[in-house]
Amino acid sequence: MSYLEQLPFDTIKIDMSFVRKIRENGEGGVVAATIAAMAHALNKKIVAEGVEIQAQLDFLIQCDCELIQGYYYSRPLSADELAIYVKNNHPAI
Repeated sequence: MSYLEQLPFDTIKIDMSFVRKIRENGEGGVVAATIAAMAHALNKKIVAEGVEIQAQLDFLIQCDCELIQGYYYSRPLSADELAIYVKNNHPAI
């Protein structure tokens, strides 16, 4: 664990295996919350992968997770598909 303070990185990822344990009632997120707390204590950002349901998103927002990846927002997209998605969903950008 002491190496984490020495390595040059700025973001810690919460693996989808931990995100999937967060249930509809918000339970099951102990490891994800612990990773988030550790990341913040180390002054790192957090990205959570595999977010699929509102309860997972709500839980991670409560943990101050800065970045979210997953089917909750969109399936994986190619660069061209992403440009169309952004244009259609965020016309001001």
